[in-house]
Amino acid sequence: MVSDTNFGRKPVSDTSFKRTAFSGEDEGMNQKTFTATAGVVFSLIAALHALRLLLGWEAMIGGWTVPIWLSWVALAASGYLAYTAFNVGKRSGR
Repeated sequence: MVSDTNFGRKPVSDTSFKRTAFSGEDEGMNQKTFTATAGVVFSLIAALHALRLLLGWEAMIGGWTVPIWLSWVALAASGYLAYTAFNVGKRSGR
């Protein structure tokens, strides 16, 4: 039986892991980088749904055929999220 609550790992208070190659001395991603990344990801999702609608691709999940109308909903939602992410990123970059 292991008596250490971290199961042999370094304690959480160790700050040596906080430095990354991308952020220099920061602990991680800033808001502008995060919102830009989220905007790109949601844009790609919207583009794939648009391609599905234009090219008539079938989508199946576990044997269930996803109806085309659901891609319209997903296109609107992911497009809105991408638009919002890019706008928040613009405001946070000032």
